Amino acid sequence: YGLIPDELPLIPVKGSVIFPGSDNNIRISGLDLGDLFDKKEDQADVYAIALSMRKNFNLKDLDEDDFYKVGTLVKVIKNEKTNDGHKILTHGIEKVQINNIRKEKNFHIANFTLLLDEMDLERNNRQDLLTYIKDTSRETARFFEGSEGVIKKIDEFEDPAGLMYYIAPYLNITRSEKQELLEIQSVKERGMKFLDYLIKQKESIKIQAEMAQKFSDKANKSYRQNILREQLKSIQ
Repeated sequence: YGLIPDELPLIPVKGSVIFPGSDNNIRISGLDLGDLFDKKEDQADVYAIALSMRKNFNLKDLDEDDFYKVGTLVKVIKNEKTNDGHKILTHGIEKVQINNIRKEKNFHIANFTLLLDEMDLERNNRQDLLTYIKDTSRETARFFEGSEGVIKKIDEFEDPAGLMYYIAPYLNITRSEKQELLEIQSVKERGMKFLDYLIKQKESIKIQAEMAQKFSDKANKSYRQNILREQLKSIQ
């Protein structure tokens, strides 16, 4: 990605967590950032830091303590101005540790350091983790119609860290739990926690699907019985 400065404008993220490798439309309401995230003539690309807020969601009155300390370096694909702010399409690149945040006019600047994953799994163990995540994800996805594209995408991943980042936004867990997954540097530790969430979600979806099928079977049986009664009445 070329030379990236250690200070970049900050994109405050309200209701979600931005992961490396993911594409996101981040909405900023009630704040006019002008052309801050527009590509200038002499710029090859525009970069920013997407950082989730942990408290005080008033974008006009934010302090450094209102943000988490780990966010994601993102490439700005498109900055679309809306009636009440901005819709910024971004692509996540790498997670970062925030050193400090300062305010300039109506936006914030983050000083950061890249936060690389700790590859603390042997090659065979990494492959086992990747295979288990893929298998569990496929089993979960098959409960949903039209999931073929998602399954195909899952199959393309060759490392567990990237696959976890891809799936994490779709996990039915709290925002603070997603933030915790982002902050964990150890691939082994993140993998164990991630699998715990993934397996629980698969079992929950499986139970819901079985209940829905039983209800459908029961409803169909009741419908058939009602039709039969009506037919018997007409015969009598």
